[in-house]
Amino acid sequence: MTQKTIVLMRHSKALDMYQSGAKDDFSRPLSQQGILKAKEQASKLKEEINTAEVILVSPLLRAKQTAKIVAETLAINKTEVMTELADCMDADNYINAVKDLAEKYETAILIGHNPAVSQTAAFYKKQFISMSAGDYIIIKI
Repeated sequence: MTQKTIVLMRHSKALDMYQSGAKDDFSRPLSQQGILKAKEQASKLKEEINTAEVILVSPLLRAKQTAKIVAETLAINKTEVMTELADCMDADNYINAVKDLAEKYETAILIGHNPAVSQTAAFYKKQFISMSAGDYIIIKI
């Protein structure tokens, strides 16, 4: 059986509700700092995995913006929005998504929210993990 590579990534830093003027949490965009970190992390990730077949992403704007930066940097043509990833409190949705990605792809990226991203990373790495905005971890399955 071929080893699969799944990248778990937390969306980069977003503006708060007041700064952004967003009407709801789904619409908060990345901050300038978040855009810069997403670009830095995407470049670093490109050095580690080169590319991926797909990005699975939460429907929230900040996650989709992070995914766009990663997709452009790694030349990934396929991004799929998964509404279940908006639920940052349910790591089971994330764990199931990782299993599904591992069944379908050799290399895939999942971009979502804490605490579910950190809990999913901890589940696979079998240790406590706390991911900051824009951080990623590579999991071999």
